Amino acid sequence: MMEVKWRETVLKIINIHNVVTVPSDLILAIIQQESGGDPWACRFEPLFYDKYIKSNEHITTPPGVSMATEQICRATSWGLMQIMGQVARERGFTGKFLSELCQPEIGLLWAMLHLDRFYKKYTELDAIASYNAGSPRKKTGSLQYVNQDYVDGVLEWRRKVTGDIKDER
Repeated sequence: MMEVKWRETVLKIINIHNVVTVPSDLILAIIQQESGGDPWACRFEPLFYDKYIKSNEHITTPPGVSMATEQICRATSWGLMQIMGQVARERGFTGKFLSELCQPEIGLLWAMLHLDRFYKKYTELDAIASYNAGSPRKKTGSLQYVNQDYVDGVLEWRRKVTGDIKDER
């Protein structure tokens, strides 16, 4: 059996905020897939920057934060579930610096709220694919997702963590 990190924190956030319908074992599997359980994980996504941030004239910055810093941070994925800074801002995160998303209680809440939107809208597999790719896109002429390796990775982690926990809501 593997040790399940962050279990108590995930359950605490689910119980305190009572707004997430995603099963805790799926959240824990995504944590393992995205960051390996490292709350300080961050990754700049240059293709995301070029496509969504670089020419976006609607980006504003919190007081005391330069435009360059805000843009780079919006194109960076943060924390346990590697939520994109841009997504967190779109969902309502108002913290001064997006690096605050590395604090587990903050980053997990925003990432779980983001995942929950997909979970309520799509099938579970589509929600997993969407969390990583923005929507449940399939390869042309195929039943496989464009990010099938990601979906398979999450499902494999879920099998590993499911043996250790039961959803305790």
